[in-house]
Amino acid sequence: MLNDMFDAARVFYDAGNYNLSSEYLKIVRQLVTPGTQRHLDASWGRLASEILVQNWDEALEDLEKLKDAIDCQNEDRPASRTYLIQLQQRTWMLHWSLFVFFNHPQGKEKLIEWFMQNTTHLNAIQTLAPHLLRYLTVCVITSTDKKKKNLIRDLKYLIQQESYSYRDPVTEFFECLFVKFDFDGAQQKLRVCETVLPNDFFLTGCYDEFMENARLLMFESFCRIHHSVGISYVLVYSYFEGDASFLSLSVLAEKLNMDVDDAEKWIVNLIRNARMDAKIDSQKGVIVMGTQNVSPYQQVIERTKSSGTCAHKLLERLRWEKSIDTELVSHIYIYIYIYIYIYIYIYIYIYIYIYIYIYIYIYIYIYIYIYIYISLAYSVIF
Repeated sequence: MLNDMFDAARVFYDAGNYNLSSEYLKIVRQLVTPGTQRHLDASWGRLASEILVQNWDEALEDLEKLKDAIDCQNEDRPASRTYLIQLQQRTWMLHWSLFVFFNHPQGKEKLIEWFMQNTTHLNAIQTLAPHLLRYLTVCVITSTDKKKKNLIRDLKYLIQQESYSYRDPVTEFFECLFVKFDFDGAQQKLRVCETVLPNDFFLTGCYDEFMENARLLMFESFCRIHHSVGISYVLVYSYFEGDASFLSLSVLAEKLNMDVDDAEKWIVNLIRNARMDAKIDSQKGVIVMGTQNVSPYQQVIERTKSSGTCAHKLLERLRWEKSIDTELVSHIYIYIYIYIYIYIYIYIYIYIYIYIYIYIYIYIYIYIYIYIYISLAYSVIF
């Protein structure tokens, strides 16, 4: 019956009736045993159907269920073969997830959670799909999470680690800005991103948001290095007599890859709306950046804020290692039991051997004693 329903769902899928195919596969997935190949196939088919009808809420739920289905595979095959298949399945699932994450309202936050905070998914990306770092980088740059600085820090280490195997304009822009602090290189890579993102199927809708946030990050990083940014090139170098710590608006506009007028309006709106300790000095014609002295108490608070996430990552890592080593541990226990059994057997054998040896020794001693006694008695009598 279940096989017939599965075959019917496939027929409906091939015919383009994805809604009916999804309903059939939902029933099949609920009735079959989790961990079997049929359950996994139904999960894949259900996700594909929901993606094609663009039902993103259901697709996100099916994505979570597919993840669980891949994690609990228990087919009778060698352990190494199972782990390899799971790795390949996770890699395909991460590729399919791009359809969901870049169309769901909370998809970008979920993508960051899946790609960075799940150890098994991160291992799949590093092993088979480092090109997915492009999408992770875009989501981190456009993220509105309060812990964006922590995300940037974690992504910085990840991109540095994988830079030998994969590089593209998006990851190179991130590397130039946050690793090398090369603003000229970041500016060049950002110009390349202007042509790369519109040609990417998943990122074309994020183009404006990415460019705006990328310029914002460049501006913030640029201002952290310099004490103040001049609004007028002439006023700066005439009033401050060429002090190199003050930069002109034209230079800043060039760094942001914008016109001078647009850069000025953008900076005013940025200071007005963003959480930046900065003010405009109209007399000197400069934007003065305030110093951000973080107290040790505040540093401790910031450190402890991420302790929960670190503990969660550690727990996921331990669970993953435990699942991998379960079969190995069972074999080790069997070997230990066999060793103990052999040891006890040898010990009993040696004990019996010693007991027999002592028994024979006592028997010989008694025999000699009786022989001597009889000999003495015989000599006395005769």
